[in-house]
Amino acid sequence: MPYCLWIRRPNRPSLEIETQTLVNTFIGHTNRVWEVLFNFDGSQIISADWDGAVYLNIDQSESDSLLTTYDRPVLSMAHSNDNSILALGLASPPADEAIKLWNLSSRQEIQSFDSNSRHAIAFSPDKVSMVTAGSTDGTICN
Repeated sequence: MPYCLWIRRPNRPSLEIETQTLVNTFIGHTNRVWEVLFNFDGSQIISADWDGAVYLNIDQSESDSLLTTYDRPVLSMAHSNDNSILALGLASPPADEAIKLWNLSSRQEIQSFDSNSRHAIAFSPDKVSMVTAGSTDGTICN
């Protein structure tokens, strides 16, 4: 199932966000895309779908690269300010290694956390801390 991208990129002047010109259509996902983000320098798009597939797209090319697939939906994503670590928040079962950390350079999962708070994830600017939220009891975890 393709997903689309409408953006303005300074190095490609033919693209206009005001006219909602379609920049690219990415192929790879087979279910609805649940989460999408740019890395900090804009060279990579990371997307995740309801089937648990996570794709990397480098420099908005037409082909996606599958990073991983889980057996449950990916609800949230965040990456560190230096673009080295990707955090994924996975759907139920509750607290069962619901947060996954990936090293994007090696494309390896490096750590898992049990957490009921997995619907929102953010890294601190210094990459020392990560905060998660979104449990049904209002908990924010640091």
